[in-house]
Amino acid sequence: MSDRHADRRSEIIAGTAAAVLAGTVLLLPHAQAAPDTPRAPEPATSPAAVRPAPAR
Repeated sequence: MSDRHADRRSEIIAGTAAAVLAGTVLLLPHAQAAPDTPRAPEPATSPAAVRPAPAR
């Protein structure tokens, strides 16, 4: 392999590594981010809905 070809290959590897590192720096802080809007509250249940039906 010629020196010129080896240099080009090293440049490609270094460029790919830099791109992966830049992508990680941009995406990692947002990986487990909570949504901006709060979740909707659970619907309240009335005591009648919770009470079991009478046995027959």
